Amino acid sequence: MFKKLTAALCAAIFAFLCVAPLAAQADDAAALLAKHRAFVGWQYGDGSFKSLSTTVEVTDTKKKKTDYEAMIKRAGIIYRQDIFDVAAKTSSSNGFTGNIGWTSDENGFTVPVIGDPAKYDLASNLLFAEATSELPGTLHGTATVDGTPCTIVRVVQAKAFPIDLYIDPATGAYKRAVIDPSGDDEATIDILAYKEAAPGKKIMGTYKYHGSRLTSSVTKIVANGPISNEQLQPPSQSAEWTFGDATPMAIAITSSRVRVDATINGVLGHFILDTGAAGLFFSQDFADRAHLKKLGSTTSSSIGGKEKDESVIVDSLTIHGNTLHNVRALAGGSALNQEGIDGLLGFPVWASTITTIDFVNHTLLIQDPAKIDSAKLPGIHVVADLSTFQPRVPMKINNSIDINALLDTGAPNLTLISPDLRKYGFKMLIDDTVAGAFTSYRAIGGATGGYTIGECGHIDSLNLGPIAYQFANTCTVDDFSGRDALLGFDFLSGFHSLTLDYSHSGIIIVPNTK
Repeated sequence: MFKKLTAALCAAIFAFLCVAPLAAQADDAAALLAKHRAFVGWQYGDGSFKSLSTTVEVTDTKKKKTDYEAMIKRAGIIYRQDIFDVAAKTSSSNGFTGNIGWTSDENGFTVPVIGDPAKYDLASNLLFAEATSELPGTLHGTATVDGTPCTIVRVVQAKAFPIDLYIDPATGAYKRAVIDPSGDDEATIDILAYKEAAPGKKIMGTYKYHGSRLTSSVTKIVANGPISNEQLQPPSQSAEWTFGDATPMAIAITSSRVRVDATINGVLGHFILDTGAAGLFFSQDFADRAHLKKLGSTTSSSIGGKEKDESVIVDSLTIHGNTLHNVRALAGGSALNQEGIDGLLGFPVWASTITTIDFVNHTLLIQDPAKIDSAKLPGIHVVADLSTFQPRVPMKINNSIDINALLDTGAPNLTLISPDLRKYGFKMLIDDTVAGAFTSYRAIGGATGGYTIGECGHIDSLNLGPIAYQFANTCTVDDFSGRDALLGFDFLSGFHSLTLDYSHSGIIIVPNTK
């Protein structure tokens, strides 16, 4: 998937990104973009930087401490960013090969970025690679940013979200950039300062995303230094599977959970199979029993709350004779001590396997993807967005409103949606009687032990391709925004089986004929 780039590909990328000069009648927007080019002293593709390496510190200015350090290597629009979590002592990566975006977790499991996340990532990349100033631009009003009057120019690239650039007409500096303005994925970046990368050449040096407590600052720049193709590729996996038993194993499927036994460092535990978990999570009690080595500390979030956890290393995780070695995980999970559960098994278990959960026969099958032609497996094949290391698929509510649905086996009996869907015409049947108030407003909890109040009712249908789930019991929760939704155990257990084919960004669903 991630092959080395050739000179021909680089040439094709350049041709793809560059556009013809703007017409004279649009010279107001074009003049402002030209002034920005003059201000920074370069633009993407002009030969100023054959390569650019930067070190970025991401600092919590309120607590006066560095939370993350990032190393970014660029060759034009192609880049790789390695992010080190200072407290957790773990790292993750993301990048763009020139034709596809990718992201890797702390174990080196890499997935492509598709759909709207890909549009967002490309827009962000165009901004930071100084590839915006020759895109088609139109004027979109004025605004004041940190006391500076700015003119807004909206630029558009066909495969990316639009970007509103708040340009200081006196200098040409970008003071703010809004990706996907007024859209579901809107993000606002304030550019606080520029930094010289080479004589007469500037890059964005200090910036901050709205809604974040963190400020990013470039602390080191190496211009036109050597960068190999290998340095721009995704990292190698640090966690590896040894495959053994390729037969189904018995699991427990309750009215709200999928449970499996596994051994961690040789210690038997009882776990929830959780497709909504981006990692592995263990209770602190079990982590102590399994002697998991602590790396650092971090904070994890779920519906209704956050908690402090430890990042740990698991030497071995064995399920039915199949063993995952040297995998990073989290330990803490106060809410995991319930129901005799020792933890959650999430993304790393299926990141490089073909895993089938059979809800009818109560079995789990883990297979080596190198030995299976998944294209020939029966069922409905759905492409999943795995960019958050959770499976999201396109669906419709009432066969009319598009949603991005997270398929979450770890969420008991829940179908959750964003209240923002009301602006797209969403309506839900709610029992507003006194007696109905007990079912129409529910406390919905997450893995951290917190909870939020959801407004609950019924919708006509949830539609996944040819599959319709009718009169679904659904709740809106403020933790979700835009077109986000979560389909939990109640929805997924209605299928015969669910196969996670993450090597091909796929999910294979076999409907239950009964």
